[in-house]
Amino acid sequence: MFKVRGIPVVAIVTALWCAPVAAQLDPAMIAQGQVLSGTARGYAERGGVRDDGGRGSPDKTARICGQVPKVRARLGAKNPRYLELARLCRKAGYP
Repeated sequence: MFKVRGIPVVAIVTALWCAPVAAQLDPAMIAQGQVLSGTARGYAERGGVRDDGGRGSPDKTARICGQVPKVRARLGAKNPRYLELARLCRKAGYP
């Protein structure tokens, strides 16, 4: 083992390395890291997908587009929300 004036080099390196690292421990940063790791873990459990970006499943699309006549009766044929729903359902291939 290498020694400098009777002190092992490993002890010197360890002492020099640990002092700055211990001074950098910030409880707020540690807590933030724990919160963010929990959030990332939640995304991983859901397959890494937060939402479907507006593209629903075919079953969901069929169910929603099947309700277009009810929406028209409730909102009226000239309602912008109904018109947008009808346009999107036509685009998806539903009459």
